[in-house]
Amino acid sequence: MLKAMLPANEPERLQALRRYEILDTAPEQEFDDIVLLACRICEAPIATISLVDENRQWFKSKVGTELKETSRDIAFCAHGILQADVFVVKDAAQDERFADNPLVTGESRVRFYAGAPLIAEGGQSLGMLCVNDHIPRELTDEQKQSLQALSRQVVAQLELRRKIRQLEQTIIDRERADAALAVERSLMCALMENTHDLIYFKDTESKFIRCSTSVASLFGLQDVAQLIGKGDSELSTHEHSVGFLKDEQEIMRTGKPLLDKVEKVVCRQGEVKWELTSKMPLRNKAGEIIGTFGISKDITAIKATQDELVRVHKQLVAETDHRKLSEHQSRMMEAELSQAHKLEAIGQLAAGIAHEINTPIQYVGDNTRFFKESFEVIEKLLVNHQELLKVIQHESPTPDLLAQAQEALAKSDLPYLIKQVPLAINETMDGIERISRIVKAMKEFSHPGGKEKAMIDLNKAIQSTVTVARNEWKYVAEVKLELDPELPKTPCFLGEFNQSVLNLVINAAHAIGDMLKKQPGGKGLIIVSTRREGEFVEVSISDNGTGIPESARPHIFEQFFTTKEVGKGTGQGLALVYSNIVKKHGGSVSFETETGRGTRFIMRLPISAAAAAFPEKP
Repeated sequence: MLKAMLPANEPERLQALRRYEILDTAPEQEFDDIVLLACRICEAPIATISLVDENRQWFKSKVGTELKETSRDIAFCAHGILQADVFVVKDAAQDERFADNPLVTGESRVRFYAGAPLIAEGGQSLGMLCVNDHIPRELTDEQKQSLQALSRQVVAQLELRRKIRQLEQTIIDRERADAALAVERSLMCALMENTHDLIYFKDTESKFIRCSTSVASLFGLQDVAQLIGKGDSELSTHEHSVGFLKDEQEIMRTGKPLLDKVEKVVCRQGEVKWELTSKMPLRNKAGEIIGTFGISKDITAIKATQDELVRVHKQLVAETDHRKLSEHQSRMMEAELSQAHKLEAIGQLAAGIAHEINTPIQYVGDNTRFFKESFEVIEKLLVNHQELLKVIQHESPTPDLLAQAQEALAKSDLPYLIKQVPLAINETMDGIERISRIVKAMKEFSHPGGKEKAMIDLNKAIQSTVTVARNEWKYVAEVKLELDPELPKTPCFLGEFNQSVLNLVINAAHAIGDMLKKQPGGKGLIIVSTRREGEFVEVSISDNGTGIPESARPHIFEQFFTTKEVGKGTGQGLALVYSNIVKKHGGSVSFETETGRGTRFIMRLPISAAAAAFPEKP
């Protein structure tokens, strides 16, 4: 007995075989029908679909034998896969390769063998469609041709089985993506229907294409649909509509956002309102600008509160010494100023978060439409092949029928869909993951904490705050986190700590933005780091912005002191940082700065009550 040689492309052949995931699977009617046809056409008592792996030949379908598999060493098919044509052994007992083969001398009593190779799309021979007899014999040319045709149908069934499996997985993935998208769409609709802020999307002519219910209410309309297709000139005064149009056209021309613009708005009824507005370019999946979108927050009450607080503050300074203010009055004023500052920060962050969420939502929508179109093509192909399977189960397929199936497969452009649909699914899941990360970070950042200190993971709090503030710094700087993984949990008020980190990160972004106005080109760098220093945790936030002018350094922690232009700063940010860290935590705040080179703020929080700068309450 001669053992068959290995094919020259054996590694590729085995890889192709495994790709079909057919070995050791249950019997399937489609393959059993082909084996039965082979028996009848070739007038043989035994027929098998034999797949040859490293060590064995395994029978996917069989007629006339109880064997499920044999060793590859004794397999006739191990010789057959080396041939490109029908492999015939007329009399195995007289053939030196098989005369003493156990399949010949044993109970199987194989004397005649004929097999057509199962050739995959890549040219690899997976195994054989073969027939056996107990007597020496031969096949006619017509029988050989029919055996080859049936072998091609075996491969076609393998391909169809593999592609159906891929399509089923694609459909499952699409359903999951659709469900996730439906959740995100529901969240967006809830936001648009319930927010008090004005959220709007406009086309290239500055006409509304979508807006929140609050926008319709502002113009005295009952239905958002009444706004669609209209511009500001049809809804508000000429003075304001011209300003809005100018800003939006500039955004579309430059591709740069307009952030945190304080606008005075006079309504048609003469009522004066103040709004904090941010507008961004609206882009399609290809990155082309197709309009603008924005969010405007009514800060009339905040502005009035700030103006009143400033007036009261000036009056108190003029009329009496600060030392005559009661401790209660001081705490109340500080709390009101802190609340006003927090409300202003929330307004700024809302615009940034809307911008961050918009881009992934756009390409999730585009991909969903692509899934819908792809499914329609796939559905037509499956119907065509189901009709082919019905014919194969009862008779041999005609060349015309096979040609029609091949033509339908070619028109479907299935390789393109198989390649592109998983990519689109991955892109969709990536977009949903991005939205999830933003929502999670916002939830962690906005956690109110409690009246008592809690043991907090400062690294996690910093990561959430930096994520939430991303729209404030991403246009001007990169943020580098150097967080000590061994940093211990620290007792603190989470809300106050988050607010302090947010204020310092935003200040750093503004300083870098001012530097880039003077020296355009590239982006700046913000570094946020943590480390343990004895009984303290040190949090450092540095930037390479403008630095702090020498004349301003003695006053930066004073209330209402600011070096920013009118309308951009209230002078409360650093005062709140000092109050939060020093007064409430017993820590310290310091800074290092160099004009034109940048600034580094250092917050130190005590790890234990003994390290605090004030005595803990019992």
